[in-house]
Amino acid sequence: MNIIALLTDYGLKDHYVGTIKGVIKTINPKAEIIDISHNLELGNVLSASFLLANSYKYFPLNTIFICIVDPDVGSESEPILIKTRNYYFIGRNNGVFTQVLENEIVEKIFFLDNHNYFLKPISNTFHGRDIFAPIGAYLSKGINPENFGKKINIDNLYNLPLPKPIIKQDVIEGNIIYVDRFGNLITNIHKNILTNELSKYFIKISNFEIKGINSTFSDVRTKDLVCYIGSSQYLELGLNFDSLDKKDPDLKYQKITVTYKLD
Repeated sequence: MNIIALLTDYGLKDHYVGTIKGVIKTINPKAEIIDISHNLELGNVLSASFLLANSYKYFPLNTIFICIVDPDVGSESEPILIKTRNYYFIGRNNGVFTQVLENEIVEKIFFLDNHNYFLKPISNTFHGRDIFAPIGAYLSKGINPENFGKKINIDNLYNLPLPKPIIKQDVIEGNIIYVDRFGNLITNIHKNILTNELSKYFIKISNFEIKGINSTFSDVRTKDLVCYIGSSQYLELGLNFDSLDKKDPDLKYQKITVTYKLD
């Protein structure tokens, strides 16, 4: 159990990511650390939840995920460790694990309150270094998670109020839930709620209109708008060889409607 995966909004300009890796390696020099991302929008727990849910299942069993997107650092919000049937998740009880737990079977949850496993002194603003990193490192060494704190019930977990698509007969109304580094807009409309006749759909967002859901970017001309099913199996919008988000930064705040139309 030596793999620790990190997901933070720290960025790479400052020392924060390097410092938490240093803490982990000091406690467990054999730990293998993998970066999921450190460039999340600051404090955006929904984006963190989305990225984690779309990456964790590709990691080996028993990987330890440390997720530090923590706008409430220093507050009363609890630091927690969740043991599921397949993985371990460490972070703040702020909803960051909401989407993961839709697919994972929870076995135990611990409130991290045993200061014997924390760095001293504990900063009010850097719990990633002082709480989450050392707990993850000790866990990777085989320390029983029950040593880290008292058990809490799953009912004590905070769940994000995730936006769900609204389906009205042949019309689906959705939201943009994530923007990737290429400027593509990822919606909350999953492939499972669409029919196989993707060419029959008519997509509208703000003043943009698209007929049909394509397979990939090369189905349209350079700089043209394209709608497709992305690798996460959600409907996405983008520009071929361009950034849709940069072209119209307000689009990510707009509703998207997907209408099924017979010829």
